[in-house]
Amino acid sequence: MKLGKAELAELIALLAQADEYLDLGEGMVKGAKPTVVRALKLVLNTALDVGDDLGPELARLSAMTAKNKRRAYTDYAAAGFTAEQAFSLVLASVKPVNFTEMLNKSNVLSREKSVSKTAK
Repeated sequence: MKLGKAELAELIALLAQADEYLDLGEGMVKGAKPTVVRALKLVLNTALDVGDDLGPELARLSAMTAKNKRRAYTDYAAAGFTAEQAFSLVLASVKPVNFTEMLNKSNVLSREKSVSKTAK
């Protein structure tokens, strides 16, 4: 697509205007930082206080979660899995998500799709 002089001038004007808006937004964000910090401290401290107040309930939840994991383990073993396999299955259900690995896999898949499109 080739731009004429008028379209090019309009594009340059829009870019200059966008740059001004970005400068204005950056100044607003920097100026608001102390307020944002105060607000986040309030929210985090409230969440921590609530967590402290929920101690007995959180202990019950942990106990129930442990019982459910133990039940899953015994169910796997009863279904014929070895002790090691049953334990691995339970661990797999509680393993934290590795977002870096997921992102890497996603990037590989995107590149593969991109390559297959260009090969057609």
